[in-house]
This record gives sequence, C-alpha cells and structure tokens, in this order.
Amino acid sequence: MGYVSAITKTTAIIIVVLIVIAAIIGAVIYLQQAGAPPTTTPSPTTSPTTTTPTTTPTTTPTTTPTTTPTTTPAEELPELSIGETSIRVPKWLKEFADKCKAGEIDTVDIYFATSMMPFEVNITSKIVEKFMEEYPCIVVHYDNIQNMKTLIAAAVQVGEPGKGPDVFTWAHDWTGEMADAGYIVPLDKYLPVETINDLKSQFLAIAFQATQYKLSTWGLPWAAEAIALVVNTNMVDTPPETFDEMKSIMEQFYDPANDMYGLAYQADPYFLYPWITAFGGFYYDEITGEFGINSTSTEQGIEFYIRNILPYLDYSDLGHEHQLTVFTEGRAPMMITGPWDIPRIKDVIGEENIKIVPVPDIDSEHQTKPFSGIKLLWMTQLATKGDPNRLKATLLFMIWFTLNDETIRMLMEGAGFIPVKLSLLQYVSEHQEEYPIIAGFAASIAESIPMPKDVKMSKAWYVGTCLNAILNNFTAVIDAGGTVEEAINSAVESIDITLDYCMAEIYRSLEEISG
Repeated sequence: MGYVSAITKTTAIIIVVLIVIAAIIGAVIYLQQAGAPPTTTPSPTTSPTTTTPTTTPTTTPTTTPTTTPTTTPAEELPELSIGETSIRVPKWLKEFADKCKAGEIDTVDIYFATSMMPFEVNITSKIVEKFMEEYPCIVVHYDNIQNMKTLIAAAVQVGEPGKGPDVFTWAHDWTGEMADAGYIVPLDKYLPVETINDLKSQFLAIAFQATQYKLSTWGLPWAAEAIALVVNTNMVDTPPETFDEMKSIMEQFYDPANDMYGLAYQADPYFLYPWITAFGGFYYDEITGEFGINSTSTEQGIEFYIRNILPYLDYSDLGHEHQLTVFTEGRAPMMITGPWDIPRIKDVIGEENIKIVPVPDIDSEHQTKPFSGIKLLWMTQLATKGDPNRLKATLLFMIWFTLNDETIRMLMEGAGFIPVKLSLLQYVSEHQEEYPIIAGFAASIAESIPMPKDVKMSKAWYVGTCLNAILNNFTAVIDAGGTVEEAINSAVESIDITLDYCMAEIYRSLEEISG
C-alpha cells in the first residue's frame, strides 16, 4: 500500500506518456513485421555435412510479383476457408490461394520432407495429392528422408531452393535448436496476430503451446503422442482407474517363477516422467531455465517408481523391445507405452482386445503427467528464397495440412496419429466406440506436459545415464542373491548422490559450451 500511495501526480503523467510511446513503437514494429518476407535471409555459419537431394523443380515460375504484399488492417483481413474451418489471413495470401485454384498462377514448386514409417508415408502421399488437386498451381515434391537435421543444416547453408525442404515435420522439441541455428523461420514474421490467434483457437492448448519459442510462433501442430496404459482385456476386464487398482493387478499377475509379470514398462527418463511429475519434479524448466534433476520432488518420483512399480516388472531387461515382447506374448496384463507400439500390439493381441487409458494418478494430490511430443510443420529458410510465391505456397500448404479435417482424419484412421485439432478431438469424443485407441491416447495427451524446446534440454537427458546407474544398484543386489527389499533399499539409497553427480556433470558440460 505504501508503494501505491507514493505515486505522485507527476509520476502518473510520466507513466501514461511512456505507455503511449510504447504503444506507438509497438504498432510501428508490428506493421513492419506483418507484411511478406524479405527476399533474402541470413544463413547459419555451419558447413554442409551431407549431400543434398537430387530432385529439382519440374518447372520454373515465369512470373514474379513486382510488389511486396503487405498485411491489411485487422478489419480488412479476408477469410480463407480450409474445409469447414475459416481463418483470417493477409490479403496477399488469400489472393494467392484464390488465383491458384483458378489456374491464374504459374507453377510453384515446394519441397516437403518427413521421416515416417512406410505405412505413414502412403497416407501422407495421398494427402499431398489432395492438396495439389485443390491448388493446381503448386507442385509439392514429397520425400521421406533420414538424417533430417543434417540435411536441413546443409541445405539451408547452401541456400538454393530445391536443395532441401521448404517445410518438414518432426516432434516439437527440435524447435529451440532449429530456431537458434537459423534453419527455420517464425510464422508470425509473415502472418499477423489475427491469423495466429485464429490458428491458435483451432488446436488443443498444449499443442499450440508447443509451437511457441522466444515469444514467436514457429510451426503448426497436426498430431501428438504421449505414453498411456495399454490393457490386455483378455487378462483384465476393466482398466484400472486409480494407482491402487493398478498395483492390485500387478500384484495379482506377478509370478516370476512362471515367467509372469504385473506390467511391461521400459525404463528411461521419458517413460518414468509421469511419476516424477506426480510429486512436482521435473528435469528442466524452459520458462525459468532451471534444472530440477536432483530436486527433492524428482527424487521422490524416482523412489516411488522403485518401491511400487519396478518390483513387478521383468527387470532382467528393461529395454523397449524386451518389454514389448513380454506384453505381446501375454506375460503381462498391461503395458505403459505410446502410439508407436500399437500396430504391433494390434497385430498380435488384436485391436478388439486392448483398451487404453491415461497412466493412473497416485492419488488426488499426486497426479501423473507424462511428457508429450507435438508433431509440428516448420518452414525453413529455403522457403524465403527466390520466387516470392514459394513462401505463399509453403504457408498455404502448412495451413491446409493442419486445418483440413479430412486430412487429419486420414492421418488418424489410416496411420493412427492422435489429432490435436479441437474439431477432430470433439468428433473422437462423440464416437469413442469407433476410435477407442485414439480416444485413450488423446486423454493422456490432454493431461501431458510438452517436452521442453530449449536447447538446454539436450543436456538434461543426461539424467538417463544416472537413472541407469540407480537401477543397476537394484539389479546388482538381485544378481548377488539379495532379496527384493534389499535391492529396493540399495537403489533408493543411491538416488541422492547419483542425481547430485548427474547435475554436476550437466553444469560442467554447460560451462564448457559457454566458455
């Protein structure tokens, strides 16, 4: 109260003047950034390390706009309709879309890259074809590639259109590294705040949150993934709703003498995260820039896992492949895993024999929140090179791909991708009997925490080395003939000192980089 009363009339006038000046400066900056992109952009200083794609544009645009399009005021922004969805867009983008549909624009070549499984590529290829049918002026050269980061770094360094993707997709946690290196371009450099807000309103909140980095929007979301509890209903009629129920099932089925276990569950930092978050723990907070690896809360989460889950696993091999085999062979009634394992699980167990629910909360005060990966479309610097229509075509493709309900449904039904567009999530919610797997993972994603995008998170993953050391203390006691209780105590006693060492190593590696 003393602070408020100390403000004088003169001070108040000064504050008002400063606010007005700040508003004017902000408006000027906005108007400067809201238009179309510059024709040249800075390149990263890293050198190419791989060869670039051999494909080249099939045609070369014969006309180039002679003026740089600019964004119109908010009240004049036209609407662009993508299926049943409409958003406000800059006038120059709307005009390009309309003329492209009408065949009034010469061919524009853009390059789209993914790193997908073959069955996912087949669906994506059909989607690309649909886009080109709707916008005949745009030829999308689609390629499924490996070593995505390396290719993009090399192609952007060369800076020649057609030598790398204009748009590509991966999980959102690449954003910080790709943005800081200058490989990708923020969308709000070209799209006004009204367009960004309209886009934001179409997606699950955490999905659009995953597009944000350093106060800019860097991509558009189209799918997500997070781990959940997969239940074999041949063994368990009703999935557990609480951790007590889950633990009761684990105790019921655990019989190592007969090669039976309570749960199949690989052990690594990503998979153990629900128990860590349940106690308020974390690895890295990209908002505060703090590491929480050796915090009390993180240690409590790891201890809970060791005492309440690890003893019911086949801990002779906690790797992914072995744990998946344990589940598919019917040697465990439940498995904690993600959508990537569902095709194999369906092939062996049968889609009709599995149910998926979020990892149960420990109790009302300890709620589990898994990591999630949000699949984004990003635009590279290559899209800003040469013909200005390349940028327009790339933006149009990104908006169409992520907003078209038919497209998202094809990805959902044909490849099992979990949608993040609200209209599709509502549809799935209303038809859960038709999409039980999608609905189960969608419920888990809704409770998840997107992985940090900051490049420092790459250092935080070192926790995996320390986690292995802790778990090795457990198995070492077992291998030496000790009891499970002795193994638990040995592992728990090593948590504190091991995680302290882990943090010391992370800080040392950060000092080496900054130094």
